[in-house]
Amino acid sequence: QKINSHFAQGIAIGGCIFLALGLFFLFLASGKITTLFLFSYFIGRALLLIVMLGHHLYYAFPYEQSFRGIEFPILVSASSLFLLLFTSTLFKLKTLNRNLDKALKGMCWLLFLYIPISLYLSVVENFYIMLCLYWVVTLGLLFIGFRLVKAATKFAALFIFIISIQLISGLVLSAGAIWPQLTFFHNAELFSSVMFWFDGLILIFLVSKLYNREIQEKQAAQKEVLHSAMEAREAQEALLELQKENQEQLEFRVQELSLIHI
Repeated sequence: QKINSHFAQGIAIGGCIFLALGLFFLFLASGKITTLFLFSYFIGRALLLIVMLGHHLYYAFPYEQSFRGIEFPILVSASSLFLLLFTSTLFKLKTLNRNLDKALKGMCWLLFLYIPISLYLSVVENFYIMLCLYWVVTLGLLFIGFRLVKAATKFAALFIFIISIQLISGLVLSAGAIWPQLTFFHNAELFSSVMFWFDGLILIFLVSKLYNREIQEKQAAQKEVLHSAMEAREAQEALLELQKENQEQLEFRVQELSLIHI
């Protein structure tokens, strides 16, 4: 049973890292900063899953009390930070809604400043602060999602669904950490792995839909440019034909006048 558990953990962790590497190669191919932020988010989530499944620094160095729980605030904050940056670039909030972009940047600075501070706090203090920050970020993203839906932004509803799933999984995992005696959390590892995988796959689905829309828009723009070029070419050919007819008529009139004078 222990071997099966390790095997399942290996599949879950390896799958998350594989998804992250796939996004990294996509970034190298496309050069889009959106995929770089999503790759960083996936790497942070994969490392967080590794720690949640028990493979953390304190497990490797049990006599170093300073390593106990040190990864959680760093990884949760870093992954949330990259998710915020991904959201900002994905929906182009800087041009779409500057107030939402400022609020999102404020949350980014809050997470960024918390990371070095967390190194000087206890495990319990970090847990509750991290929990509060997680709810602030998740609810903030939900609010942004509803504002985007109100502005009729494409795929905003799908984004709300993704954040809602994260909200539910965060609620369940937080309850499991606070009340570990609940019977549901005997399979907390399986639940964490499934939710991490589902989160990753649905985010990739969102990005693929957006890329597909961009490709369709580029193809439509190229067709429009090609159609305009063909129309311009036809107009130019018609103008040349008209100039040729006018030239022939002019030459004919000149010849007529020459014959009259003769």
